[in-house]
Amino acid sequence: MPPQVFEGDRTKAEAFMRELRLYMLANRGVPGFESPMRRVAIALTFIKGLKVDGWVEAMLQTLEQLDPATEDVEYVYTNFLNHFQTQYTDSTRQEVTQAALDKHTFRFPFIDQYISDFENLVRKAGYTVGSRESMNYFIKGLQSAPDVAEKVVEKFPVDYQDLKDKTILVVKARQLIRAMRNTGAPPFQRPAQPLNPRPNQPQYNSSNAPRSWNNIPVPMDVSRGRFPPNRNNQRSTRGNTAQVEEPQRWGPHPQRVCRCYNCDKPGHFAAECHQPRKTQTRQAYVQDYMDQEEDLSGVQEAMNPTNLLDNALKVFDTLPLEQKDALIAKYEGKKEDFAAA
Repeated sequence: MPPQVFEGDRTKAEAFMRELRLYMLANRGVPGFESPMRRVAIALTFIKGLKVDGWVEAMLQTLEQLDPATEDVEYVYTNFLNHFQTQYTDSTRQEVTQAALDKHTFRFPFIDQYISDFENLVRKAGYTVGSRESMNYFIKGLQSAPDVAEKVVEKFPVDYQDLKDKTILVVKARQLIRAMRNTGAPPFQRPAQPLNPRPNQPQYNSSNAPRSWNNIPVPMDVSRGRFPPNRNNQRSTRGNTAQVEEPQRWGPHPQRVCRCYNCDKPGHFAAECHQPRKTQTRQAYVQDYMDQEEDLSGVQEAMNPTNLLDNALKVFDTLPLEQKDALIAKYEGKKEDFAAA
């Protein structure tokens, strides 16, 4: 199909050149279209009007001065295209594209279309995709969705690719939130699983606490006594207390030997002991345990009503893009199924 006649409207110059290239490509190999000079003559037949007649006449005179035997080369047609672009498109193309770039805005949730149109406008406006200017225009276009633009800026993108990835991440998360609100579905969650859980620590009580814990309160052992059950009418035990011989009710009591709870030696009390205090040893042990480095990057924050949505979004951010889209479609589909029912 031949291109529409160009009458000098600069806003339609680019469309005319596109249609002309397609027309010539479709007729490649057709008799009459092999000659570059003839292709220029055919193109001039589609350029008519008061605004372009002077330019067409000048191009026609130049064409008539060429020798078909020696100067009918591809450069003739290429030179014609360059002259047309210089005359009718180059002077306005950047201005028109710049105006379109200034007005280019993001329509939620069509982020893929926004990125595609943006990169096309940036190239036409003469910018380099990924430059600082183009990144500023990209963020400017997101201002139509202030919550998206704010979250993207908070993520501190380092380059254009990072900016695109984080924008897609934010838009998908917002799309999921909107879908869940429309359906009334609760945020999904995944159980928290620490990467390196701490081993179970022993639970000390009054029966199994080590000697170093003599001055530390511990729970009382309320389980069975540590001694065998009563047999052969022996004296019954008393809970978890140690079986000791009761002193004679009459007569002198046996002399008790004091024992130090610090060094575990007889003859003096812990307050009189000159050995280092065992509390310092225990404190050092606790300090070493607390200083152990543990990878907590995979430990999810405990769920509560105030951070339930944040935890759901953190899990959502780790999913591949295909799973994000599938999850969004699942929530969006719930609303349609409910309405149909």
